[in-house]
This record gives sequence, C-alpha cells and structure tokens, in this order.
Amino acid sequence: TAVSTAVSPASSAPRVGYSSDSYWNDRYAERSTHFDWFFNYSALASLIRETCTRDGPCLHVGCGNSGLSAGMVCDGYQVVNVDISGVVIEQMRTMSNLPGHSWEVADCRSMPQYSDSTFGSVLDKGTLDAVLCSSHGQTDTVDYMNEVHRLLSPGGTFLLISLGQPHARLAALNVPPSPVLSPGSAAASSSATATPTSPGSASGSLAMPYLSETYRAAHAAAAAALAAASGKPASSYSWSWESVSVYLLPKPTLYLASEQSLAGRPSTRSSAHSDKDQPVEWLGPYTPGPELEAVVAEQGLDLAEYFTGFACKKRSNNDEQVVCTVPAAVATAAPAAAVAPAPGGPAGAEEEAGSSECLAAGDGQAVAAAPAAAAPAVVQGTA
Repeated sequence: TAVSTAVSPASSAPRVGYSSDSYWNDRYAERSTHFDWFFNYSALASLIRETCTRDGPCLHVGCGNSGLSAGMVCDGYQVVNVDISGVVIEQMRTMSNLPGHSWEVADCRSMPQYSDSTFGSVLDKGTLDAVLCSSHGQTDTVDYMNEVHRLLSPGGTFLLISLGQPHARLAALNVPPSPVLSPGSAAASSSATATPTSPGSASGSLAMPYLSETYRAAHAAAAAALAAASGKPASSYSWSWESVSVYLLPKPTLYLASEQSLAGRPSTRSSAHSDKDQPVEWLGPYTPGPELEAVVAEQGLDLAEYFTGFACKKRSNNDEQVVCTVPAAVATAAPAAAVAPAPGGPAGAEEEAGSSECLAAGDGQAVAAAPAAAAPAVVQGTA
C-alpha cells in the first residue's frame, strides 16, 4: 500500500475565500436553484437515518442551497439550516415552504446564538473541507470543531461527509494516532473494541492505533500540520469523542470522471456509483485504524474514489443537562416529492469536481493513495 506522508506547507496550497461571506454571497447570487455537493438526500437517507437521531433538532452547517433538509423534514427530522451567506439563506427561505426546518445566518466558527447541548445531531456535507481550504483553515477548523462539540447534546452525533481521506480528517477531528500495533497481537485484536479513556485522563482523547507505520505517519503528519498552522496543540482542544465510525461512499460516476479528467489519472474501480440521486451503497461502518486498514488492503480499495463519512459520537455525561428539544410533528410525504433535483449532466459534475479538487488540495493535509481494487468490494451497508 502506497501512502504519502508529505504535508504541503499551508502557504503553498491554493487558497480561496471559502471562509468569507462575500465570496459565497457572490457565488449564490449567480445561482438561485437547489444544488447539493457530493450527494442528494435520496442517496444519503439511509446513512443519515443510521447515524442521526430524531430525538432533537439537527444542525445542518454550511447548508448552502442544498435540498437536504427538505428530505430530512419529510423523514421526521427537525432541521436548523445555517450558512455564512445571507444571500443564500434568504433564497432558501423563499424556496422552502415545508414546516419543520428553519434557515438562519451563522458563522460555523462562532455560533453564540445557540446554547450548549442544543442539538441532537450536527450534519456537515463538505463544510469542513471548505473551512480547511480557507486562508486560515487550520485555525478555523479548531474553532469550528469546538463549536460543534459544544452544541451537541451528550451522546449526540456529528456526521461529517468529506472529500478528505480518513487519516487527514481524523487529525482534524482530534483523534490522535497511537503507536503501531504488531499484526496478530492481543493488543491489535482488541483495539477495535477497546473502551475509550475518560475525559481529562492522561490519554483522554480517543487515540487511534495502526497496523501500518505508513498510515500512522500520514495521520501524525496531518495532526502536526494542523497544530502548527493553528498554533493550538491538540492537548488544548476542548473536544474528544466517545467513538468514531468511518463509512466509505463511492463517488458518483460523473463526478469521478470529471475529477479524474482534471487530475489526469485513470479510474481503477471496476464499478461506480451511478449518480448523486441513487441510494448509495456505502461500505462500513469501520473502526478507524486496524479494521479500516485491513479492509482497504484486503479489498484493494482506492480511497481517492470514495467520499468519507465520519460518525463521531459525543461522550455521554449523566451529570450534564440535556437541553435539546423533541421535534414537533412534521409532514410524512415521500422525500422524493419534496426535494428538487440538483443540476445534472457533465457540466454540473465538472464544476463540482473542479471546486472539490481545490478543497482536497487546499487543506494542507497528507493524502493516502491505496492500490487499485483487486476485486469488487463487498457492500457492508446499503441505502
């Protein structure tokens, strides 16, 4: 398995004004229709149902002009959509007339308008990628993750769907790497089910063991880059997770073709997800570390051909008051009837892949390249 441990200096990465409201206001002023990055709700419904509770409102961060929350509302969720762009929030208020969701202007790095433990779940589809690509991406990431953790109720889940490969995003999620385990050792076989340490202990974060030194080195390099660029060592972060599960989501065919054309590399996957509306057949959930490494190696997966989902569960604390509210009854019409289709065709896919290439390159994190698939992957979870 070939894994790159190189980390580009923050100054050398292309930087776009993704953390600026003016950038997004200008962009959304040019398009006032629904558009979903990566996947529409019909593709992600099964994953969202598996990971996000309905026992409290869901905070959709960086909602843009996504039709995701309309599908969620029809599926029984109460959704608070936030975005830094006042232009798109006004557009969505005009376009969306279903009860059960709201649209509010908010900066994900600081959301003082919401009290601690307000939300049962937090959903991010591409927002962290954009934050990492901004001019102060690593510092902004630390601020953003602090807010996510503060706003989640105890036992709540942060569902992140990202372009970033596991070791790079685990660093951003404050899951530090631990020493490499010997394959077949008692420690390696028990690592996937080990009980997390208690918050505040010497190793209060959920440390991630590895079987391969190359994967551990890539994770460590990404964590070091984040700490160096943000000026905030991991020991100072205020959040940690009770558990983190990883899902691999095959990229849609048009998206993958456009991305590969821009990158100048051929596809190694024998089968591809057909489009962003079709229910995605995701792989997982996997425990990051030895279990995920084994799956990638045994099935010959090329991680560049997958988006990655991370379901991060906040630690439960019986002494901490839970203030999230149970959602009111909402309509139960079929989501397909409520969600407007996103722009399709090669042009839309090329635009999305082009922007995503910048997001993937601009986070200053190491990127792993797994070998070509030797055989079709076994689907462990289906939508």
